[in-house]
Amino acid sequence: MSSLNALSVTNVTCKTEMLPIAPMSKLTSFNYDEEEQLNDIDDKIDEILNCIEIMQKYQEQRQQKKINKQH
Repeated sequence: MSSLNALSVTNVTCKTEMLPIAPMSKLTSFNYDEEEQLNDIDDKIDEILNCIEIMQKYQEQRQQKKINKQH
């Protein structure tokens, strides 16, 4: 049994929800040079990590509300 709980992202606003699932080559424009492509990928990774952080905080708040309701 996994220690991770399923989390609904429907209540969390996050730009990365709209990102397509695609190979890395399709996430950047072919007009960019290599450094710009890496910067663009880095920005997308930062955005995804930020979204994960927001979802974790949301999940913690929900768990705290459940605990408070039980007491």
